[in-house]
Amino acid sequence: KSTNVKTKEGIYQEMRELGLSPGTQLFLHDVNITKEKGFGEFNLAGKWKKTYRGFQTKEPWYILTNFEDLETAIMAYQKRFDIEEMFRDFKSGGYSLEGSQLAPQYLSKLIIVIAIAYTSATLQGKKIKDMGIQKYVTRPEKRYKGQRRHSSFYVGQHLYHWLQLHQMFPKNIEELMQISRYRLKDYIKGQRAILLALSTF
Repeated sequence: KSTNVKTKEGIYQEMRELGLSPGTQLFLHDVNITKEKGFGEFNLAGKWKKTYRGFQTKEPWYILTNFEDLETAIMAYQKRFDIEEMFRDFKSGGYSLEGSQLAPQYLSKLIIVIAIAYTSATLQGKKIKDMGIQKYVTRPEKRYKGQRRHSSFYVGQHLYHWLQLHQMFPKNIEELMQISRYRLKDYIKGQRAILLALSTF
């Protein structure tokens, strides 16, 4: 926020002085960033959301871009998170690709298989999210600043485990329902979620 911005008029301003407040946005063309030499001109996109995932935001964000309008810059920046999410899934989040230590000729074949499996799980996870039954399939996400949301791949991957567990312990579940009758309403909702999940196959 204390970084200096130089406009075409040759005036330096700190980013915090550009006038952004909660719920507002800006887009400046051809500005110089910082007083240091060696940096060319960029377009500057800025936005301050009132809330993010249910929480009030404390400060705006700024993006240096070569796009010509705010909407395009925001859309491009959002895609970055999807790419980072994919790499996380490919590595520690799902297939531990970095731990395979395969030779290049075998690694390329493994990547093809992973791409097919990843696409399948991602599409299925998206269907689960669209149906609104994600909370049954995966552990509920904690709502605090910086918490990463579950990717569609993560949801799709855990769908198989969730359905498998239900098939493994039907008698145990019935016995628990006999003991805890007050949970019957939740049990019925869970059964409905299972039927919806099965419809995605």
